[in-house]
Amino acid sequence: MGASAGLPSLPLYPPRGASTIAATDISHRSVSAALWGILGTVLRIVLQIGAQVALARILGPEQFGLFAVALVVVAFSSFFADVGLAYGLIQRQPLSDEDVRFVFTWQLVLGTVVSVLLLACVPYAVAFYGDPRLGTVLSWLSVSCLINAFGATSNALLRRSMDFRSVHIAAVVSYAVGFFGFGIPMALAGFGVESLIAAYLVQSTLAAAMTFARARHPVRPLFRHADARGILGFGAAVLGTNLINWVMTSLDRIVVGRMMSFTAAGLYSTMHNFITAPTVQALSVLQGVLYSASSSVQSSRLKLHRGFRTMFGAVGLFVAPVFFAVAAVAETFIAVLYGTKWTGGGVVLAPLAVAMPAFLLMGMAVPALWASGNTNRELKLQIPIAVVWAVVLVVVASSRSLAALGWAVCALYYVRAAVIIVATCRVVRLPGRMLPSLRAAAAWVTLAVALVAWGVDRGLAATVPAAPARLALVVVACALAMAVSLRAVRGSIRPEVADLIGRIVLRLPAPARRAARLVLPVR
Repeated sequence: MGASAGLPSLPLYPPRGASTIAATDISHRSVSAALWGILGTVLRIVLQIGAQVALARILGPEQFGLFAVALVVVAFSSFFADVGLAYGLIQRQPLSDEDVRFVFTWQLVLGTVVSVLLLACVPYAVAFYGDPRLGTVLSWLSVSCLINAFGATSNALLRRSMDFRSVHIAAVVSYAVGFFGFGIPMALAGFGVESLIAAYLVQSTLAAAMTFARARHPVRPLFRHADARGILGFGAAVLGTNLINWVMTSLDRIVVGRMMSFTAAGLYSTMHNFITAPTVQALSVLQGVLYSASSSVQSSRLKLHRGFRTMFGAVGLFVAPVFFAVAAVAETFIAVLYGTKWTGGGVVLAPLAVAMPAFLLMGMAVPALWASGNTNRELKLQIPIAVVWAVVLVVVASSRSLAALGWAVCALYYVRAAVIIVATCRVVRLPGRMLPSLRAAAAWVTLAVALVAWGVDRGLAATVPAAPARLALVVVACALAMAVSLRAVRGSIRPEVADLIGRIVLRLPAPARRAARLVLPVR
């Protein structure tokens, strides 16, 4: 893909004296960005789940655990290689060649330093985990800190110009080439963790190369800048937020790898990635949309309240039942998707699936904090939660029980969500008494679907021993249970949620629209 083919008309960064881009052009690009965001997210979810399942069935949990632990260490190191300098280019006004050169120079410097330091710390990591195999994995992956640092500036410039088409094409193509072109063939050829290393490095290198090809920028070094303090200060704030989030998304895998085994870490990390990947990818798109929507209506408290209630009701009615049903049939689900090598993973998948509605609600509440001018409040709220999170993980993991750890993490997700949601309600001045009325109908639907899933799976275990056939029957039963329960509670669904359902139903084909009217509160 050439650097000039299909380049956006909006400059990647306007030169000095450039005129302001027309508002209509920005609006058009916003719509295009949203569409590419949705398409890119769906493709990435499909690719990630497909590649993960294929590799998991071939390699088994131990190889995945070894790679997962190494990747968590690399992810922590990468925060210091990319401290948010490039991200600051997205909102910097105006943006000059000097800004880009300064950021790119220090990205490469930090990337190089962190890669070397990580390589030097390999012996200490091996001693900490007591397994020399980790040293080989970390040594190879250490170079990814430099690779990612190289691509960070061009990626930020593409996002600044709202060229999400190029961002998502690079992400999807690089992942497909890395994991389907290298990872899976190598695993089939008998390579173990080496196939995961190769896939990851190929993906990182190709993504960096493709984004740079689309957003060519000056690369001549520049070590000093008139606003160096401002640029570095923004990066420090991003670093702080990233480190807090790392504690609450990655520390569990380090604890499992250290206090249990790489096999346990493989079970835990694979189940965690499988159930959270769709949620995280969806949130990456939804948060941007919700932030813009919240910003546009923040002066109207009634509209903000209505949007918040709609969000809660919709997630409770249509998302929570799916995750709870997965939790109810976790072992059957794993047997169908991952095979016998992953037997026992249900003790992790079940609690993490139960936690996902809380994670999704928390992620959807955060934009309201941002839009209301409380951009630092999330970080302040999460610091004490991160401390508690770390202590609980270490204490519970000492029992060497994956089930106990899974349910402890589930409880922590709900505590974290409650803190963020309560803070958001206070900021937008939404009375807390409104929340129970949003949960009532959703709770009945979720309970009904989960019980039906559990009952059908257990009831058919003896007569339908084949897991795929049994899971297919569970899906049919859950769909019927959801239809019946939605019809039963449709009089209790709040008007704003019913209005959202009605607007969605009107876009369906006529046969589907008629069927939906029998179940849902649609006029």
